[in-house]
Amino acid sequence: MTAGNAPGPRVLVVEDDEQVAGVLLQVLSDQQFDVEVRATLAQARSSVKKGLPDIIILDRQLPDGDGMEFCRELRRHPLNRNVPILFLTARKSTSDRVLGLDEGADDYLAKPFNPVELTARVRAILRRTMNVAEQPATLAAGPLRIEQESRRVFLFQKEVLLRPKEYNLLLTFLECRGRVLSRHFLLQRAWGLDKELELSTNVVDVTVGSLRKKLGDYGAAIVSVHSYGFRFDGKSR
Repeated sequence: MTAGNAPGPRVLVVEDDEQVAGVLLQVLSDQQFDVEVRATLAQARSSVKKGLPDIIILDRQLPDGDGMEFCRELRRHPLNRNVPILFLTARKSTSDRVLGLDEGADDYLAKPFNPVELTARVRAILRRTMNVAEQPATLAAGPLRIEQESRRVFLFQKEVLLRPKEYNLLLTFLECRGRVLSRHFLLQRAWGLDKELELSTNVVDVTVGSLRKKLGDYGAAIVSVHSYGFRFDGKSR
């Protein structure tokens, strides 16, 4: 599973859960990373032999072993010891976190995770190891503007007050403008990822409806796609 034609840093994702891997592929590709997904340690080792990525996102519980051992292997090898590693795992006890960091991981994020936080952590790691451009502080589409640092939204120069999930949805729409996004994907992006999340996708429709109302006539830029999800048709400046 790979995302081609992406100009950004190379990310190797080692994750056997197809749902989690799919979300990581989508989220990171949307942020212009070149993503390669592997489901086992054997596949990850083969990938590293062919070329070292700029960062590895590594699960611990994999079909053929513990990702911790792969981390140790990389740190012992002179050519691989400096590759950044972010553990993304359901093992979230303090002792697990401490062990991961002591074994050489650059960061440790527990599942369920928020995709926005994960992307921020990846960028923070890469800023320490390579020259990675900052995510634009402001996103704009026609009269709509999002100031990401302050999480403020403006429409025709007037601030629109949004609830956190409404803001997360709108940010996702702008980041993925023109693409059809499934309700499940929007649920993962706005509410955080958990394969056992007990929320109906209907909550997405309700929140989109509320968001449209707050955007007034411009809310029509969020287009419903029958039996699938939504697409944002707002034009960029």
